[in-house]
Amino acid sequence: MNCILRGLALVLALLGPACSTTSIESLDPDVNYALKFSEMPLPRAEVIHSRVEREHTVSMGLHRAPRNGEWEFELVATRSWVETLRTYFTPITWEEVELRPDLPPWFSPDPQRFLAFNREGTSGITAAQLFIETAPEHQDRVRLFVCRH
Repeated sequence: MNCILRGLALVLALLGPACSTTSIESLDPDVNYALKFSEMPLPRAEVIHSRVEREHTVSMGLHRAPRNGEWEFELVATRSWVETLRTYFTPITWEEVELRPDLPPWFSPDPQRFLAFNREGTSGITAAQLFIETAPEHQDRVRLFVCRH
């Protein structure tokens, strides 16, 4: 029995450090939309810009399911689509906005034209921020920005 335990400890010691994570950046709007908004109602929002990091992890020789890392979107959507998404968020003031420093240059909501919202993260739910255009040119084409917090 002692020999088995020592052998198991040796195997775990050798395999334990064999953990690797690679991140892939996706700029494909269709893939990114499916990764983040597949459960949202139709009609689908129009993706203006998007970026999603996908993390692939191998630990002890086992491949784990890929998961999303950082992500951000600029979208144009119907008022009903925006309202469905907004139900998961709480309004905040622009003084409470904390944007990640690594956001791309196209992610550019401003306090004069957008309302800010926040979703707190809990286990299994990603913290995120949402910015909704206050006075869209067409009432059913609302511009919004949303990003992982």
